[in-house]
Parts: sequence; C-alpha cells; structure tokens
Amino acid sequence: PIMFADLKVAEVLAPASAAFAASLGIGAEYIGKVAVADGKEVAAATIQCAAEAEGFLANAERVKAVTPLCVGVGATGASFALLAPVIIDALQIGTNTQLVTELYLFCPLISVLSAAVAGLALQEIRQFTSRAISVGNRRFAKSGIVGRTWLSSTELIDKKSAGTSDRWRSFGLGVL
Repeated sequence: PIMFADLKVAEVLAPASAAFAASLGIGAEYIGKVAVADGKEVAAATIQCAAEAEGFLANAERVKAVTPLCVGVGATGASFALLAPVIIDALQIGTNTQLVTELYLFCPLISVLSAAVAGLALQEIRQFTSRAISVGNRRFAKSGIVGRTWLSSTELIDKKSAGTSDRWRSFGLGVL
C-alpha cells in the first residue's frame, strides 16, 4: 500500500490473479497446439515414408512374379531331360552324334538359365527390400547415429550402380 495508498489490495489482487491465470492457460494452450501440430507433421512424414517404402516393396513384388515362371520352366526342362533317350529312340537319330549331344544339353541348359534368371530376380528383390528398409532408417535416424554411415546422393547413386554391375557380373558367372 505504499505505492497505491488510495487503492485497497483486495480490489487489485483478484483481477491481477485472474489475468495471470488466463495468461498461463493461454501459454499452455499455445504449447499444446504446437505439440499437436508437430505430431501431425511427424505423422505426415511417417505416412509419406511408408508410402515410399511401399513403392519399393511393390517393385520387389513385381520382380518376384517371375519366380514361379522360372520354377515351372526349370521343372519342365528337367522333365524333358529325362525324356531325351526316349525321344532319340523314337526319332531314330542315335547315329547323329551332334544332334544327340544338343538334345541332351538343351533341356538342362534351359533349366540352368531359368535358375540364373531366378537368382538375378532374388538379388533385385533384395535390393528393393533393402531400399524400403533404409527409407525409414535414413529419415528417422538421429544425427549422431547417421554420422559416419550417411551417404550423399551421389554416393548412393555410385553404390546402386556398383550393386547393379555386381548383379549382372554374378549373373553372367552363374550362367557360365
């Protein structure tokens, strides 16, 4: 009351307390709304990441679709290889050594090529699924974790190109 001699403390205290309580509530509501907005933004980033990863998984499914065909072609080649002696006898071509050799080698060759294509598909499936996994790892990793393992866009392109070259190289060696 030294500064405000003519006012009573009770007349000022209630409105001041109400204003102070209102400012605390407004501040808390602001913090809450910012937290909700941050949560929505993280959820949107998560959905975007999941959609991108789903695209890579769809590519893997597309590549995987060739596997049953390869199994069928390989099994058919193996079955026909068992029939080669019967075909040679039925066509009476046993005296033509080159044709007999080609007939004996044709079906296993088809089976081996089919298995090589399935192996190449498996490598490509692994690449797509690895990329699907790494999308989330890269987007949501802490900076301290990413540190030394993080790769720039050009390094990622180089790594992808080297992986593709390795796949084709192993495919060629597998066929041989």
